[in-house]
Amino acid sequence: MQPERAALACLLPLERSAVYTWGSTAAERARPFPCDGLVPEPTDALFRAVDVGAPARVLFRWLCQLRAAPYSYDWIDNLGRQSPRRLTPGLERLAVGQRVMTSIRPSALRAASSA
Repeated sequence: MQPERAALACLLPLERSAVYTWGSTAAERARPFPCDGLVPEPTDALFRAVDVGAPARVLFRWLCQLRAAPYSYDWIDNLGRQSPRRLTPGLERLAVGQRVMTSIRPSALRAASSA
């Protein structure tokens, strides 16, 4: 085993909470999600949260844009192609079951709330 991997393996049990709840609050993790019933007895739950300084309609449009590219590390996740830097016309809507970021398919969508 390489030293880097050994160090990571030792850190994971100590940092499991931070790894599993990255950026989210206890209140966010406690609320129900549309996907909660998809796995009857889940063994794990992972949360990722970020604050975005934009109105919900703008954010949603960029989420729809994830159908065009993952907007991650292009050299890994987009097979070396640069993700589009402008919104792609025709991607304004997102539907249940529609492919996003190559492997994700939303199982439910709900309107943004003020909460």
